[in-house]
Amino acid sequence: AGTPLVLSLLFRLNAIALFLAVATGALLAQYIADDASLVISAFSPKANVGSYVQIGLLILPFALSLLFLRKTLSASKVMLHILPLVVTSLAFTTLIIGYLPGGVQHDIVTDPIGKTINSAQNVLIAASAALTMIVAWITMGPKGHRKH
Repeated sequence: AGTPLVLSLLFRLNAIALFLAVATGALLAQYIADDASLVISAFSPKANVGSYVQIGLLILPFALSLLFLRKTLSASKVMLHILPLVVTSLAFTTLIIGYLPGGVQHDIVTDPIGKTINSAQNVLIAASAALTMIVAWITMGPKGHRKH
């Protein structure tokens, strides 16, 4: 959870962009990974690339967002975005855990902290969505009374 959060803060990625990247990555990993794995396996038939492709597709939108959407979080709004950034980073971590190879995943979920975080995945995703929407409503909503 720490790495996505630290990178988001270091690159000043706002919570809305982080959530969008995580949601996009989750959709790609779930719906595109099988086809992408087939294509890769055609070039390297002996390689078992399934979980690596899923992790790559999950992380790719986050990495591209860090690159192209850096500095979208102003210093004055860090406090408003910090809670959604933390919760979305935790949700992102649980999604990554789900795609890790069996032995690594088992080692993580048998650790008490890993088990707690992983079992809270649904709550983290829901909280991440709710907090991100609240930040979007606050920062992107109408800006007072406008005259025609």
